[in-house]
Amino acid sequence: AASIAVFLSVGLYFWMDTKSDTSMSLALLENNTSSLADDEIVLIESDDKMQLKDESSIKYDMDGKSNAEQHVVKEEINQIIVPKGRRADITFSDGTKMYVNAGTRVFYPAVFKKDKREILVEGEVFLEVEKDPSRPFIVKTNRFEVKVLGTQFNVCAYKEDAFTSVVLVNGSVEVNSGKNNRSVLSPNQMIKVNDKGTDIKEVDVFEYICWKDNMMMLNGRKVGETLDRLSRYYGRNIWYNEEIGNIPISGKLDLRENMEDVINIICQSMFLQYKTDANNNIIISK
Repeated sequence: AASIAVFLSVGLYFWMDTKSDTSMSLALLENNTSSLADDEIVLIESDDKMQLKDESSIKYDMDGKSNAEQHVVKEEINQIIVPKGRRADITFSDGTKMYVNAGTRVFYPAVFKKDKREILVEGEVFLEVEKDPSRPFIVKTNRFEVKVLGTQFNVCAYKEDAFTSVVLVNGSVEVNSGKNNRSVLSPNQMIKVNDKGTDIKEVDVFEYICWKDNMMMLNGRKVGETLDRLSRYYGRNIWYNEEIGNIPISGKLDLRENMEDVINIICQSMFLQYKTDANNNIIISK
């Protein structure tokens, strides 16, 4: 994988609410100006800089020390920004592991509080939460909040998407989408949240979590949705018209292959063709 810069700079401190409770504010997602359009994974943490590779693994110990730096960080909010075409994973101080998909930013503390564990997400992450009955694990997004004690689940909350979602692999999660709208999911269920409300249904969870294993499962999804996901995953623009975008497609894609090979597989199966323009954009047509 190409070597890319991971920048470490001064962390942001917890925002305090009126009860002096250390709680992470969604304003961090709205007010932060760091760009997701850059080609580098950016870790905002301290003044140090170092080179890491794509798909790097960052691990924090119980004192907040990570394998990316040698000093203790306490009472700080760190931020990782993973642009399109990149992926990373983090093991938090409590042992929880988080896989971070392309085009995602996450705010998290180096050391979790004694009464709760909180992170903010814009984009897509898969979490394997270490069980701790005394400290619920809370994931906040712009549309909902997920509360768990210990389980595996996927959160997809891209700002540009029409809806956000949670898919539960095992255990139990509580999703609060506001206005006293709380839902408890069972394994193999997905909740979709948009401006009109929520919808819960049974799903094949592997289809929604296999991205962390560099795969994409398609079960009657539209070609347009698939191409948009591939564009985000590989970090390159794909152009197509509405007629092509509405065609249903099923199958399995190996995302370890280069983008052209994956696009070629789709085009051959759907009787489409593609070309690359001078700006390295992919254009698909009948």
